[in-house]
Amino acid sequence: MKEIAIVVAAHDGLVSLITGVGVVVNSFIESFEEIKMRSSILRNNKTELLCLAPYLPKSSRDYNLKIEEKTKHICISNNGRLVEIPTFANGDDDIWDGLNQWRSASLSVASYVTATYDKYGLIILFAHDTIFSSVRKYTPNLHKLKIIWIPHSLGMVFRDEFSDPKRLSIEKESIESIQRTKQDIIGYISNSFRDVLHKEYGVHNKKLVPFINSIYRKSSRFNISDSIMADEIKNSRIALDKNIIFSWGRCVYQKGYDLLIQAYRKFLIRNSNYHLVLLMPTSTSPNEYVNKIKKQISMLPDKSITAIYDFKETLPYSILHHPNLRLVIFPSRFEGAPLTILEALSFAKNDVNFVYSAIPPLLQIFKEDSRGIPIQDLTAESLCNGMEKASKKRNITIKKGIVTDFVDSYVKGLNISMGGYNC
Repeated sequence: MKEIAIVVAAHDGLVSLITGVGVVVNSFIESFEEIKMRSSILRNNKTELLCLAPYLPKSSRDYNLKIEEKTKHICISNNGRLVEIPTFANGDDDIWDGLNQWRSASLSVASYVTATYDKYGLIILFAHDTIFSSVRKYTPNLHKLKIIWIPHSLGMVFRDEFSDPKRLSIEKESIESIQRTKQDIIGYISNSFRDVLHKEYGVHNKKLVPFINSIYRKSSRFNISDSIMADEIKNSRIALDKNIIFSWGRCVYQKGYDLLIQAYRKFLIRNSNYHLVLLMPTSTSPNEYVNKIKKQISMLPDKSITAIYDFKETLPYSILHHPNLRLVIFPSRFEGAPLTILEALSFAKNDVNFVYSAIPPLLQIFKEDSRGIPIQDLTAESLCNGMEKASKKRNITIKKGIVTDFVDSYVKGLNISMGGYNC
């Protein structure tokens, strides 16, 4: 029997919850006991759970006491602890940031692992996203360390302010160091990401293991009472005398809200009985884009839209269950494996229709669900046409896609990853 350390390094989901990455990480923490019981290597060995989070002061608007306490409790219950690691961000800056922050965060995790290395027979590091991709570069000779790097975004897919030659360089350098190390692997969150990693980044198939984005239905975010759901809807000032259109995710260019607002303005001309709800957290958003969105919203008719700019972790669940919900829109320009869509497919009623951009990850998710209408050439005009079509669509025979269970996904990935270990 070995003493195994399960180390989770993530910029969100441990003491905050503002991004899709954070939701995945938080789901892992919430479901860790189930994962441990179903994974032979964890079940049959003494295990410590260690969570490494970049420093975030309690005064930060991103800090979440409930999430931190939950992480601490589960770590302590599993012989471990929550550790605050230093990075170049001081807590007032964006924890994600950029090149220097990514290097400092990876180096900080590498230093922590090196300092505790001799205590364990095996260290399994779940390194989430680009910010923690470089740990192996700083730990080339730690053979008891197994790195599972899980990229949630990639420079060759995400055409945003962080996708430049420097990001591609750090991704490729990190991948090279992982491919040189026998025990390390790369977890892919969707089949489309697997294809990009293999074809565009040259990752060997044997290095690619599925950790497919999925839903943990037992999460506290999905277990709320009818009265709480009603209060959330009321407190959010959502019009209940009209049909609801809903879209949510971070307020960034990627999500296409600028196109959606333009499309909705056109849609309203013939469909005045609809109300748009946008849940768009701005914590990690460029000010220029947020200002653009607010200007567009100001041009819409009064009381035709509810725009919410702070993350409310249970509000999507409440809206997805509301009887007035008719359309859910996903006008993303690029994606990895969006959890918003998985939640919508899991919880929206059968009479709710979806309009989405026809990019590979979304086509993949919707291929088994007849409620979706893909938009091939994403423009405000084509999006409006899709909304018109969806508003008239009636679902008689429902063909619903099956959303993978989070525990199933991570147990499968972990079992594949640890196939060669004799513990």
